[in-house]
Order: sequence, then C-alpha cells, then structure tokens
Amino acid sequence: MNKLSAIAALISLLLFYSCSTSKAYVQNPLELKGKKIGIGSFEIGAAKKGKGVDSNDTVCVCVGQSVTEALSPYLQQSGMRVVNLSNNAKMDVSEAYSRADSLGADYILFGSGIIHYYGKSTYADELTIKLVNTKTREVVLTASYTGGVASPVKAAGKMGEKILQQMK
Repeated sequence: MNKLSAIAALISLLLFYSCSTSKAYVQNPLELKGKKIGIGSFEIGAAKKGKGVDSNDTVCVCVGQSVTEALSPYLQQSGMRVVNLSNNAKMDVSEAYSRADSLGADYILFGSGIIHYYGKSTYADELTIKLVNTKTREVVLTASYTGGVASPVKAAGKMGEKILQQMK
C-alpha cells in the first residue's frame, strides 16, 4: 500500500509538472540591446484556499525580490543594462517612473504572480512580467510562466531562457 501511494504521488507530480508553460514575446529585439532597464515592483500574492490571493505576506515580498534577481542575468545576457530602481519592495508605479527618469532608464520591468505554499516551500502558480517604455508607456516585452512544480526562482529562469531565445 505504501509503494502504491508513492507511485501515485510520483505520477501526479509528473503530470502536474508537465503542465507548466513559459512564453515570451519581444516586439523588437534589436531596439532593446544596450538599453537601460529599471527593475520596478513585483506584486506577488499567495493563493489562499477558498480566500483568493493575499499579497501582504512577507514571504511574497521576498519572493518578488528573488524573482527580479533571478531575471536580471538573463536581461543582461540579452544585451540590456539593468539597474534596480529601489530596495523598497512596495514601490508604486508613479514612483517607479519617477526613479526610472532620474536614473535615465529607457524601460521599466514590472511583474506579478501567484504562489502556493506547500509545507515550508513556495511554488509558482503563475508569473508574468512586462517591459514598458518609460516615454511612450508601450509594452515591448512580455513573458509568463504558468503551472508546474517549480520554485519562483526556477520559474523566473524559465522565463529568462525564453527571453534569451527571443532576443537572438
């Protein structure tokens, strides 16, 4: 009976993991090379059973910071120059644009997502990022991750890999 439960759990895990997807779309890759990207705020919420999403959790703030740190090397590898707009995890959009302007950033990276807690671990249900032109407010890059059993940092890495593929 114990072996049967373990096999069933393994099959469920494999099916759950195989359902994950990550996508990226870059409008004009050549336009982004050499541009300064300001890392804006990432709103990460925790899915609560039957209660919607809570984003006031300290873990959510830390996950948001980890996701931005995981994405930065991919942005740099694709030819962008990356600056952090703030050490404050709760920066509103107008403050992000103001700081981007003062630092000479051409674009701001914003993100959002939902995580689940399983024991002491967190897993990404979905992550979405968008890169916005600071002058025109045009969204020039989007990337997303949905489903699967991946830590938020690994999910960010999967999105980063997709961005690199699009930037070639």
